[in-house]
Amino acid sequence: MRTILPGKPQARLQALCTTEWEGLRLVVYISGHGLMILSGPGDLVQTIYHEDFEALIAVTIDEASGKIAAASSREVHIYRPYGKEDGLLKWSLQCTIPRPQQEPKDVALSWGTDEELLVGSSSLRLFQTAIDEAEVWCRALSKPTRIAKFSCDANLIASTGQYDRL
Repeated sequence: MRTILPGKPQARLQALCTTEWEGLRLVVYISGHGLMILSGPGDLVQTIYHEDFEALIAVTIDEASGKIAAASSREVHIYRPYGKEDGLLKWSLQCTIPRPQQEPKDVALSWGTDEELLVGSSSLRLFQTAIDEAEVWCRALSKPTRIAKFSCDANLIASTGQYDRL
């Protein structure tokens, strides 16, 4: 039997993310204003819809904490998992981080260690999200980044722009 899932994934660099968290395979994708969370090819766990004017443009999941970050052109939403012990796994909004208005629409997201979130656009901004969001540092870039990622141990950050040659 075929499973019908809500929405078609966006055709973007960070429209889909997958990881294994506490022995559970998680697949997260964005479609318009919706964030879909699956535990397998056809097992829908939760759908979260945003009432924001702008569609979601990037999503990433932290394999250590299970937190999900989803970004629109205006803000970044961070969701925290709960209820796994009771067998009712769901995500709820932990906090919302506004994005500067002068930044380009595209955004790159990456999780580091200790629930640190890197948000890249015309600047690289690092947030600590363990309890509430707190901006740790911000560095302006000469050109907007297309991809920004932490290294495996989160000691280094690599970023590249749209027209950079590698």
